[in-house]
Amino acid sequence: MDKKILIGVAAAAAIAAIVIFFILQTKEEVTGKVTLYTSVPLDIVEGVVQEFEKEYPGIEIEIVRATTGSIMDRVYQEAENGTDNADIIWVADFSNDAEELKENGMLQKYVSPESKNIIPIFVDNDGYYTGSRLLNMVVAYNTLFVEEKPRNYRDLLNPKWAGKCGIVNYTSGASFYTTGTLIQNDDFGWGYFTKLSENQCKVVNSNPSMTDKIADGELYIGVTIDFTVRNLLKDSPDAEIDYIFPEDGVVSIASPIAISRDCKDVRASRIFIDWVLSKKGQEFMSKEMGVSPVRMDVDVPEGMAPLSQLKIIPSDARTIYKNEENITGKFKDIFS
Repeated sequence: MDKKILIGVAAAAAIAAIVIFFILQTKEEVTGKVTLYTSVPLDIVEGVVQEFEKEYPGIEIEIVRATTGSIMDRVYQEAENGTDNADIIWVADFSNDAEELKENGMLQKYVSPESKNIIPIFVDNDGYYTGSRLLNMVVAYNTLFVEEKPRNYRDLLNPKWAGKCGIVNYTSGASFYTTGTLIQNDDFGWGYFTKLSENQCKVVNSNPSMTDKIADGELYIGVTIDFTVRNLLKDSPDAEIDYIFPEDGVVSIASPIAISRDCKDVRASRIFIDWVLSKKGQEFMSKEMGVSPVRMDVDVPEGMAPLSQLKIIPSDARTIYKNEENITGKFKDIFS
């Protein structure tokens, strides 16, 4: 037999053996180490990692948790110094974070096989990141002071809530994305925010703080992230707070997860992302963490409307990212 043919046959056999080896490996035999940079709340990410490691005990996940801004700064600083440590980046929203990282070449493409089960608008068209959990911007209200349930975001414009309504500052990624989404919508635009200012709407530093202020009665009504209300009620069932999903449209923010450009353990990183996006991973986050899933085949947390019933306000993350300076400047002008 020709020597070249023999070499080719041997090479093909070796490749086949390697493929079969990886396929036949049990989850317990898969090993690796992944450094996860994230701004996801620590209790959520720790719960997810612990559950994942039960299934893949050979893969160690090291969590580096900080604010989104700090994570982004660290990623760029390490890239400049040539000391890139992140394997996976899991942050807050598409516009400020994922689109910026993608444009600056800080991510590598990975389309998880689980992506086909994710609501399409939460999957990057270019294949660099995928939404992993939903942050729904709801209208929360104090049940002692608000007798009639609000219906939508415009209820904050009611004069009877003057000085007692609130939104979160643009420095919050979720609030920035919400602002960027609503100004793209003809039914809102900057006029909505001008009217909020005229109604003496208070600007609060964070979503958990907003939720606490409404529950305490310092504010009567405001826009916040749904799971912050659910978590508060889980810990304090008698708290005087409830929330609604705006009936004419809700801003839903998908928290993106992606593999970094200089990932050191691509295989283990892909396995982790696949698990987070899998039905099992999404069910865990929904049931145990109170986080809204990004899959239609997973039940939502107790007390939340099914995803099929939500009317999500469309948004262009790239447009928001490209207009960051204008959005932040206008927001400050209106509420200064």
